[in-house]
Amino acid sequence: MPLLTGIHVTQLIAELSSRDAPLLHACQFQDLCGYIKLGGVPSRAHLQRDGIVFTPFATDEIDHTNQVWDKVFFNLSDFSYWFAQGKNSLPNPYGPITLVFNPSVLTQATDVSITLRSAGAAGFDRVGESISLDDFSRLFVDGTGSKRLIKFRPDLEKTFPGKTVTSPEMNCTYPNQIASLEHLRFVLVDNYPRLADTVRQVFGQNMILKKVLERYATPGRKQAYRLLWENIAQGCDTIQALRMRQGTNAELGAWCDAVLIWDPDSFQFRRYAQYLRSGTIERMA
Repeated sequence: MPLLTGIHVTQLIAELSSRDAPLLHACQFQDLCGYIKLGGVPSRAHLQRDGIVFTPFATDEIDHTNQVWDKVFFNLSDFSYWFAQGKNSLPNPYGPITLVFNPSVLTQATDVSITLRSAGAAGFDRVGESISLDDFSRLFVDGTGSKRLIKFRPDLEKTFPGKTVTSPEMNCTYPNQIASLEHLRFVLVDNYPRLADTVRQVFGQNMILKKVLERYATPGRKQAYRLLWENIAQGCDTIQALRMRQGTNAELGAWCDAVLIWDPDSFQFRRYAQYLRSGTIERMA
């Protein structure tokens, strides 16, 4: 399918606005500091070109191959929400700081690609996998009170039979490779120690008058955030190691057991831990 351009981007903004559906970008603290310096969410190519330190990701090399290194990324779902609510998922591996944008952030984009899977996947085709504006509306759950919610993967697979579906995401071309912070609605910070206060301080020092909210988490998950932070800071990179350390904590121990079922080799957990340690924990030390 063709990329969304011109009037179709305008229509996309209208569709998102009618659903009160924000665009989300999660990042590590280190990256946030670079964003503030530039005045917006940049492409990683822009960060590299300007010599701004950013958190290395395992997908960096394939982003070059897939020709998305110069793109700005947004998500339609809040991937940290479910962990905070007590579910058996990871916090967002790309960062504990979620920037929540108004749809107007797309105004300056020259093209938008909305895809059913990550651009970091092998063989990704940015143009060929871009869905139409009509298909975009089919991503959402229908029904009262759910107009902004994205369908879960099983329902998306039914909606798009024969397509490879993981989680929908959006990558965009901007002439200056930056999505301006002028369109930022607010910031949502995971419940790690000191993190929300530190982000508020950085925003205040840079005269960015946006609300910084600490994510609501169940009491058990508040403690889990603290334990994750402490153990990852000490080099814990696998669920197995974390499970051994947390044998006396029922909440985190049960979570480890559940995650081991779908991530037995700690492939996802290792990325999450390494990104958090290098991009946030060590940056705040």
